[in-house]
Amino acid sequence: MESINIRVGGEAGQGIATVAKIISELVIQKGYSIFSSKEYMSQIKSGHNFHNIRISNQQVSADVNKINILVAINKESIIKHHQQVNEKGIVLYDSSINIDDIIPKQNVNYIPINVKEIENEIKGKNLNNIIYIGSIIKLFNIPLSELIEILENKFKNKPEIKSALIKAAELSYNNFNVLTEIKLPEIKEEKQLIKLFNGNEIIAKAAIDSGLTFHCQYPMTPVTGILHSLSREATKNDNLTVIQPEDEIAAINFALGASFAGARSMTASSGGGFALMTESISLAGMAEIPLVIIEGQRPGPATGSPTKTEQGDLNFVLNAGHGDFPRIIIAPGCIKEAYLETKRAFHLAEKYQLPVIILIDKHLAESIKSIKFSEKDYNFLKEELSIKRGIINETEIKQNQLNKNNLFKRYKFNSDSYLRSIPGNENGIFTCTGDDHDETGCITENPKCRLEGIERREKKLKQILEELDKPKLIGPENADLTVVSWGSNKGAILEAVENINNKTDSEQNKKINVLMVKNMFPFKIEEITKILNSSNKLVLIENNQSSQLNQLIKKETCIDIKDKILRFDGKTFTVDNVYDELIKRIN
Repeated sequence: MESINIRVGGEAGQGIATVAKIISELVIQKGYSIFSSKEYMSQIKSGHNFHNIRISNQQVSADVNKINILVAINKESIIKHHQQVNEKGIVLYDSSINIDDIIPKQNVNYIPINVKEIENEIKGKNLNNIIYIGSIIKLFNIPLSELIEILENKFKNKPEIKSALIKAAELSYNNFNVLTEIKLPEIKEEKQLIKLFNGNEIIAKAAIDSGLTFHCQYPMTPVTGILHSLSREATKNDNLTVIQPEDEIAAINFALGASFAGARSMTASSGGGFALMTESISLAGMAEIPLVIIEGQRPGPATGSPTKTEQGDLNFVLNAGHGDFPRIIIAPGCIKEAYLETKRAFHLAEKYQLPVIILIDKHLAESIKSIKFSEKDYNFLKEELSIKRGIINETEIKQNQLNKNNLFKRYKFNSDSYLRSIPGNENGIFTCTGDDHDETGCITENPKCRLEGIERREKKLKQILEELDKPKLIGPENADLTVVSWGSNKGAILEAVENINNKTDSEQNKKINVLMVKNMFPFKIEEITKILNSSNKLVLIENNQSSQLNQLIKKETCIDIKDKILRFDGKTFTVDNVYDELIKRIN
């Protein structure tokens, strides 16, 4: 797979995100696929941050180790990253930085950019990001007019800023002496409508497309972007209410109250905030209140490394909340899956009236990918989500759904359907409580009612299992090695496996396939057991220290995958990491 890889490094506040975003927008206009990730420290200013931008003529969903162009906005970025620049690669840096004490890497071009001179010429400040962008597009032979068009649109209401940016871009572009032009890979497909989303943005979009009417969230990295996206939407969508409360306990209880009142409701947090929500998750289970919860993982315990990535919360989410009650846990593997599975989450939450948890991580939440959406994707579950699943009005309530006191049998025992009324229905009166209750919700300590209530809730899991996707192997059916993994590892694994399977080396003719586990609970025991038992050799890849997916598989199937590739340093797997580890196992 051909790709160009740019790394932009600097301090927080130096505009590195702007460089990544505008370069990404410019190249997707030409039909390229991009994948962009970021590493940053948990501070507002200073510290060392960087963005990766991978540009390809094919779909890309993961980082690689090599760097073709390093944009070093400060000296620290040169020191930290220039040794990763590949042969004939380029380091762009501010000419005011003294690099005499840095030993250059052989066969790498170190090109100074006159950032300060350009800023002084137009009497502007903080223009370094647009100056670097001008130089980069000159390297790629992208017309300056295309950059100016983006700036015109972005800053049309800020004429002074727009004018300074355009002048800086023009000076950078025209003054940059291209010693070596870097050719973008040739486009092999017809140009299609491509959009850029990160995981948070795509989840917010999926929620809006699912008819979300209420979102309550206390900001916490890495899912704060969901709150930002939905807050912007709420300013133009009268049907959507977004609240930022005092803490996560309030957030989930607001969301449950809204759902009880008939709103399609969601909340989001990371591990520490989700910990505060667990008592209310039990309440959702007992009271059978539908709710979608987004849990964005980061390294723990406690505050841990708040701006890094990990898959360390699976065990916690599986067991969150006291007592036995059904919940659904879905772990999408890529940004497109995050869209589809969030829509599925709303459908299942309301159909079965229970909490549904979408389990993502920092890497998936904050990485940006170019997406080609089809009509089929946009229309996924559209019909099912067009109704308030399970809500009935007073004219639909029948006599046999009322008890002798004319109270609604909200929790009717021995029923295969789950109907609810909302406040205001004259014939739909029932009690909502966290205690054991009878069919109308009235509190009781009657053992028979308790058993029937548990059976009612437990029955949902069997119905849900039939509705969830069956796990499938990706790749050749009879492979020499089967990789088992979950979540955001998907992109790096699939590309690494494809590279190995496509090798023409006569010494390497072994094949690999992949099992990505998406539905964590309820667990597809029979199907996964069959796949694992029929595999020749197994290896498991996870972004945590204790191999939590393997623990789940061992518990449910009695199969222990001995060979594990684990990473838990706060960083994600790259294509190169996975490739090197898998090659060792098949040679």
